Amino acid sequence: MAAPDRLVRTPQKSAVLLALAMCTDASEVAAAAGVDVRTANWQRSRLVTQLNLCKETATRGELLAEAVRRGLLDGGLVVADDGTVPAVPPPGAVGGSVQLTLWQPEPVPETTGADVRALPARTTLEAAA
Repeated sequence: MAAPDRLVRTPQKSAVLLALAMCTDASEVAAAAGVDVRTANWQRSRLVTQLNLCKETATRGELLAEAVRRGLLDGGLVVADDGTVPAVPPPGAVGGSVQLTLWQPEPVPETTGADVRALPARTTLEAAA
């Protein structure tokens, strides 16, 4: 279910929508909206959810079309793209998620009483930038 317009009409979301209408690159969207890339991407993700679109498949065009349909954005401001630009940058894109490497201790094997410690193993996790 889509969120009420009053929850979508915040100054920051409006700035991100306007910037997204004019730009396709995540860094350019952020700069035009006056926020950092992480914030712009987070707001884009929130907009997709609040407009009841699918985060995995929604395109920039679909997000903007829904915003125009609901009166959140002037359709004359939208710069067209080839239809492949995602509504939210994929993980690993500029300002998307990044990989963090954390150290975890490995179990210490049974010994003959000597104080032996195993070197830690690496674990890679995905995290929002």
